[in-house]
Amino acid sequence: MPKKSYLNLLLFCTYNFLISCGLGFLVWLFGFQNNTGAVLLASGIFIGGFISFIGYYRQTAQTDSRLTFKPSNIQKQQINFIHDSQNSSNHSLTELFHTIFGQMPVGFLVLDDRQRIIFINIMAANLLNNPNTNQFIGQDITGFLRHSSLLTILQEIRDTKQKVFEAAFSLAIPETRYWHISLERIPVFFNNNFVTIVTLRDQTALKMVAQESQDFIANASHQLQTPLAVIRNIGETLQTHFSNNIQHQDFLSLLMQQTERMSQLVSSLLLLAKVDWGTGTYKAVSPRSLIDNLIKGLTPLINKTRVKLHIARNMPFFSFIPSNLIWLDDLEKLPDLWGDEQQLYVVFENLLENAIRYSKSGKNIWIGFTLSPNQQLNKNSTLTVAFIDEGVGIQPSDLPRLGERFYRCQNEHNPTGTGLGLAIVQKILYHHHGQLLIYSKPEQGSCFLLGLPAVESDTTLQEFKVG
Repeated sequence: MPKKSYLNLLLFCTYNFLISCGLGFLVWLFGFQNNTGAVLLASGIFIGGFISFIGYYRQTAQTDSRLTFKPSNIQKQQINFIHDSQNSSNHSLTELFHTIFGQMPVGFLVLDDRQRIIFINIMAANLLNNPNTNQFIGQDITGFLRHSSLLTILQEIRDTKQKVFEAAFSLAIPETRYWHISLERIPVFFNNNFVTIVTLRDQTALKMVAQESQDFIANASHQLQTPLAVIRNIGETLQTHFSNNIQHQDFLSLLMQQTERMSQLVSSLLLLAKVDWGTGTYKAVSPRSLIDNLIKGLTPLINKTRVKLHIARNMPFFSFIPSNLIWLDDLEKLPDLWGDEQQLYVVFENLLENAIRYSKSGKNIWIGFTLSPNQQLNKNSTLTVAFIDEGVGIQPSDLPRLGERFYRCQNEHNPTGTGLGLAIVQKILYHHHGQLLIYSKPEQGSCFLLGLPAVESDTTLQEFKVG
């Protein structure tokens, strides 16, 4: 019998015993101070005990009648879970979840510390192909969404102090669907344990639209390359044929410039289509290797403009550059970056090429490296790559709009460009969890600080393909 039942029985017997004694004492006190009074006193005590015994018997019989039902193991688990969920605090919490998330247009689930669903809204139930929300309660979420990515973040959210995890994955059964799921552990107690809020989104339709858009841009750009190549070849032939006609040469030179610009625009659109949805092959990439390949690729432009390039040495101290940067001078000790090597090369190439094109002949350009925070490599370290020039600078009115597609700074030094370079850079950085900070002063120069997550030297990472 539960402790509470024993306590109730003890109080019940004590209460009746005291009443019986009190009645017997009153009878004895008011005139029956003889053997009859003693008999009445004893009779009162006996009647009180008998009433107590009847109360005990009825309570025991009710308890026994409740225990005659013997559920199966699965039923026991469900009964225990429902029993846990129906105490006052848990019931109020479930009602609160229903009030907040019940009619939200996004799928929401709430899990207890054992991955069991304690609440699911209608949207999430429909996404999982079962509008009956009651059939999810008490079940393990991995029974409905079983994928290694989900199992990993469920394990990590229990074992680490990190509170928010995200994952994107596809499931091919019964048909291919693309999911984005986020988990956040919140300090709300259910059965004396934290709960986890799960946000579930079906991104299948979005993925299909994105793929169609990407295919369209890629196909359109590819189809435009062929006529542009024909126009370029015709222009080169006409330039040779009319080499002695200055008027024709001016006209053909303009034709070739615009053809080249159109070709660059098509190439930029094709590249933007590739990076717009985060596709690529991610692995550890050496920044030293990126810089070496970058210099080889831009050597003709460097020689043509006669700029002086400095790599991790003689770093300048301009007034518009943050003064708390501590430069690294040993390129061999630079940590690796995590990302798509070709896309990271595009970022480095774009920033260095801009620095060269916006600098006058003979000016200096610096590429520097610094670690943050605290100049020590850890799980939250960022390798910052700085591209600094002594060029024409950027007007304050242009700074907020840098990165907009097709936006070009309005100044007399503006070289030929498509206006897509920094848009591509920022899109690549978005998918690589990086950032770009820009500092500039007109007629003094510019500083582009590129921040990317650094990879620990003792960390083993496996290459994987996205998209």
